[in-house]
Amino acid sequence: MIVIGVDGGGTKTEAIAVDEFGNIVGSDVGGSSNVVENGEEETRKSLEKALSFAKDLNYHDLKIGMGMPAVGEIRGVEDLYSEMVFEILGVRPVAVVNDVVIGWYAGNMGKDGIHVVAGTGSIAYARKDGEDARCGGWGSLIGDEGSAYDIGIKTLRTVSMQLDGRTEETILKTLLFERLSLEDEYDFSEWVYRLGKDRRKKIASVAKITYDAAKRGDEVSIEILRKAGEDLGKLVITLGEKLHFEKALVSYSGSVLEKNEFVRESFERFIKARIQDAELKTLKCSPALGGVIMTFEKSGNLVPDRVFGMC
Repeated sequence: MIVIGVDGGGTKTEAIAVDEFGNIVGSDVGGSSNVVENGEEETRKSLEKALSFAKDLNYHDLKIGMGMPAVGEIRGVEDLYSEMVFEILGVRPVAVVNDVVIGWYAGNMGKDGIHVVAGTGSIAYARKDGEDARCGGWGSLIGDEGSAYDIGIKTLRTVSMQLDGRTEETILKTLLFERLSLEDEYDFSEWVYRLGKDRRKKIASVAKITYDAAKRGDEVSIEILRKAGEDLGKLVITLGEKLHFEKALVSYSGSVLEKNEFVRESFERFIKARIQDAELKTLKCSPALGGVIMTFEKSGNLVPDRVFGMC
């Protein structure tokens, strides 16, 4: 038996395969796979790339579990992802859930707690005593607070005000123009309004510029990142209150929380000020391994200790 966990996202799609003993036997990474934001054609190509290695595996029984964007947000989208996998490998997934759920499996390993994903987008999920709930995940038009996309939008908005003279110009504007090879206001406006189908991913990439400006002491950038941390913390507090957590294990994944200390420290401060006994931890493994754990459980098989050891 081979079990594959798939972690889809707005930037990349990762698949990891293990055998029945928990040994990793294959993995690969494809592009973005948010079918709502990127469309069916790009999503299918990303899944084909991430799962290409599986065609060379030797197995009698293949089980697949997927954590994908927009599941639970758009009706029927899980069936669309399932059909794509069937077309690629001839097998339908055991389960297709939102990507935050497999992050929860990887971070909490089946124990009660809360998981936050903060990458291109943002969302949180919690489970306690068999009851579950989620918060956020409303997408780039009305949600994704604290995400790289949200940071990018706030950065671009701030720079537009600096260009107008509504606020004082800072190194954030200088750095943005330098990194995006912009000469003037026309270049800035054209960059924003000619992004095309990669709009969400390109705007999310601006968050790296905000981070670099913050590292150079830019107070405006530091404030944008501090607010992002608080917005992510509010997802946790909302779920904690909804499921009545007195003490919570809070795991998190995604580049915004894993790699940006300004956001992470603000996030942790916000939570600890409200849930004093909260235990916060980043993932030790890929969320795709959370998909593996979920697939073993949902297919009625024991999860190998080796898999748990990797998380």
